[in-house]
Amino acid sequence: MCPKSEHVPYSTLRLGPNMTRLVRLLPPEKDGSRIECELFNYILPERSVRKHLYEALSYVWGSESKPCTIFLNGIAFPVTKNLYTALLHLRDPQLARTIWVDAICIDQDNDDEKSIQIPLMRAIYAQADRVIVWLGEAIEDGDNALKRIHRLAEDQSLQDKSLLAQSHKTSDDACLKLLQREWFQRIWVLQEVGVARYISIICGSVQINGHVFCEGLSILGYSLDLPRTIRPVVHLIKGALFRPSYEIDSCGTLAIGELLDMYRNHHATILHDKVYALLGLSAEDADKTDLKPNYRLQWNDVFKKVAMHVFPGAYSVETWLEIPVAVIEGRGWVLGYVDSVEENTFKYGYQQININYNNTAQLLGCQNKWGTQWTLQVYAESIQKGNIICLLQGAPSPIIIELCNDHFTVIISTVTLQSGGNIKIPDMESINDIYMTWEISLADKESNSGLRDQRELTFVAPHYQENISLIIRDIIIQMLENKDPKDQIGYLLRCCGKSLAISEDVVKAAAANTGIGIWGGYMIMQLLHKHCGKSLPISEDVVKAAVANNRSGHEIMQLLCRHYKKSLLISEDVVKAAAANTEHGLYLMELLREYYGKSLPISEDVVKAAAANTEHGPKIMQLLREHCGKSLPI
Repeated sequence: MCPKSEHVPYSTLRLGPNMTRLVRLLPPEKDGSRIECELFNYILPERSVRKHLYEALSYVWGSESKPCTIFLNGIAFPVTKNLYTALLHLRDPQLARTIWVDAICIDQDNDDEKSIQIPLMRAIYAQADRVIVWLGEAIEDGDNALKRIHRLAEDQSLQDKSLLAQSHKTSDDACLKLLQREWFQRIWVLQEVGVARYISIICGSVQINGHVFCEGLSILGYSLDLPRTIRPVVHLIKGALFRPSYEIDSCGTLAIGELLDMYRNHHATILHDKVYALLGLSAEDADKTDLKPNYRLQWNDVFKKVAMHVFPGAYSVETWLEIPVAVIEGRGWVLGYVDSVEENTFKYGYQQININYNNTAQLLGCQNKWGTQWTLQVYAESIQKGNIICLLQGAPSPIIIELCNDHFTVIISTVTLQSGGNIKIPDMESINDIYMTWEISLADKESNSGLRDQRELTFVAPHYQENISLIIRDIIIQMLENKDPKDQIGYLLRCCGKSLAISEDVVKAAAANTGIGIWGGYMIMQLLHKHCGKSLPISEDVVKAAVANNRSGHEIMQLLCRHYKKSLLISEDVVKAAAANTEHGLYLMELLREYYGKSLPISEDVVKAAAANTEHGPKIMQLLREHCGKSLPI
């Protein structure tokens, strides 16, 4: 623990409004001498149009233990090993260096001071002449990895970027290890680089410009599968080049919901910081949104405030102590689903999402407003084919949700689209009750593994199971209108587990699907059979849809006869539809005869359908004569 304030200079350096402290890192009196610093107050102007002549350090504390000592205004002050090493590397042999360092400039034992200083951190890093990113010592070849990234940026004039990246395969491991360092995982560093005007990246004694670092990484990505947390961080570092020095106090461009979607898996020491560390990047005023940092609040109160802000139409939000999950109850419209997800090859860190809208979305004009192709940043949670697009009542923009057994979980809470504006909602009856969980990862490196299953919404009203089944029915039927919905439906079935029943309408639509290739709806019926087993609802209408399927009717009926023979209702209408099938009529009639023998109902209408079959008519008629003999109704 850091010494109490009476043992360090904080008691003599009380902070007023818009005031922080800076550290003057003094040159050594001789080689190897102790680190001497001077701490002093510094006023941050409310409005600033220029950078200030101090640097701000972005680093990670590492271990909470503080085995090293510096001297602050002549008083021994314990610091972490990583900070001590950073100060050693930053210390100039001749000149004093003015730096802002959170662990030194803020009294970490004073929650009231932290609640005041944290909102100032945006201004502190934005007004700094330079933000120094300290990645740590040159272990595991980290310094050489940084050199390689610099070389990749220098040589990017080579047209084939993949060849350029592959030409340095020997140092791939070092680069990956560098990018897996803790700095890239911590949530506080996002604000620190996200408002900076100039950034330097340092590992050991190697230092490169932040923009150069990003350029090199974009090329490295052609040959390496970079950690998922890297892309959004790179996006923020790269933005420093475009942040004008004459607009130091300009706000961020993203809503707090978008920021949480992007960075909620980054690590924090306490859960509060999963929210507070992002406020400086937000376009929203924390004072006006009631999200101003307050470490005296319990975590569940903080998270509830955030959830109610991000989901303004929700009429119920429930949160818990020390659990990063909110259960949200609201009403809204299902608009369709994600049809495909592709990486945007022209814009690093972005992805192309193709949307398949349903009839409700068409009535709302979503396609005209938002289009069918969305270019979105890479988020903390992967968007998958089959994810559901939803618009909550009272919300300005759509969200992306995923089925999770007996409820939905939020993948993207705030989808901001560049064109179209908000949707005007007319009076419609297609609104649904929607129960969702919204999660962020636990503090530090704990895992959320299994958390969704543990928090199944068994406490909600019984009608909800019926409601969610209706939503899934409509989505699957919409998917089945496509020619090749196998991947999307398979994903959806895996998400819903065994808890939700598959309706007869879904099975009927699957049996009728003509699909792509020779199999068509057969592959979908296989998925449904595997998911439901003997509980799959097979009605007469389902069987009629199967025998009428010109693409894969024979294969579907083979599956049904093999697994559901006793429960199949083979009526005269079913046999008539089979006899009329121009692609599979003969094979279907042979199959039905094999399984049902003399019980197969052959009427005059069946004979007429067989005779009218332009492809298999004569052969089906021959089969019927053999089957019925003189009793054939002609």
